[in-house]
Amino acid sequence: MFPLFVLLSLLPSISSLICYHCMSPMSSDIPPDGQHSLKALLYSAYNVPPVQQLCALEDDPEFRSLETIECFDDACVKIQISHGDTTLMLRGCNRSLFIKGYHLSPDAQCSHSSTPSICACSDRDLCNESSFSLSF
Repeated sequence: MFPLFVLLSLLPSISSLICYHCMSPMSSDIPPDGQHSLKALLYSAYNVPPVQQLCALEDDPEFRSLETIECFDDACVKIQISHGDTTLMLRGCNRSLFIKGYHLSPDAQCSHSSTPSICACSDRDLCNESSFSLSF
């Protein structure tokens, strides 16, 4: 009889990654009908994470206290949508952030000069904290 650890070593390896899991609040500069439209769009493509005041404020000392989520065999994602002075940020796991039928495009641009800026990483826990390039 094989020892238990030998049997476990034969199972496929599942790696996990810890990612920040939040969405920044919508700007009060957006009129109510615009906020309604934006929410409808977001909820049609994303499993919207909890709204957190600090989600877009990586330089704030309290940023590291944001909610996290464990991602299995996945990547962390940071999506930044900007228009003028308004920025909306979403962070989470690649597979659970997108609603079924939507996914991270291979053409995704991870650049502050494009919007949306969609970045993904899987090289370390909490890698969706700041600017990073697509790294799997």
